[in-house]
Amino acid sequence: MARRYRDDIEDRYRDDVEAGPRPRVNVRRPLTADRLAANPLALLLGGLALLAVLGLVVYLALDRPGRANGQPGVADIADDPQEYYGQTVTVSGDVDEGLGPNAFSLEQRRLLSSRDVLVVVPHGLPVPEGRPAAQPLQSGDDLQVTGIVRPFVREDAARDMGLTLDAGTFRDWEGKPAIIASDVRMTK
Repeated sequence: MARRYRDDIEDRYRDDVEAGPRPRVNVRRPLTADRLAANPLALLLGGLALLAVLGLVVYLALDRPGRANGQPGVADIADDPQEYYGQTVTVSGDVDEGLGPNAFSLEQRRLLSSRDVLVVVPHGLPVPEGRPAAQPLQSGDDLQVTGIVRPFVREDAARDMGLTLDAGTFRDWEGKPAIIASDVRMTK
């Protein structure tokens, strides 16, 4: 048995000698300025990755369009409604969904998500030329809305404003923040 083991080792050694030197194993060397200068593609890709991360950080930091004028954005109200209940706010956003002649959801798109808030207009929505009065706003319309933020309770809103608000249409909005609008303007 020992002889057979020794023969196997000698055979491997002979095979290695006849095959020539073994290929050099690639050992990672530390990244230095000389190595980076020798590979400009790596330097370029690293710089682009750094710029992308920096751009993302800046975008997320500035992704509160209403804050520039001291007013909250739609996302601020949707994320922390308690802070805004009872206050008059002016917000801008896109119509997400029309909910009849007196209501719609206003949306603020963000990088990875969107946030929306219900807007109820007691005196009726503005009707752009060529659109039906029953559904005057379309998804994507840019608006500026001024009004008071309060928790939405369909029965209270209908009674207080003298409106007919369909229970099925507004079911998902119960208890969520709503802006009772005093002014709605198309911005585009």
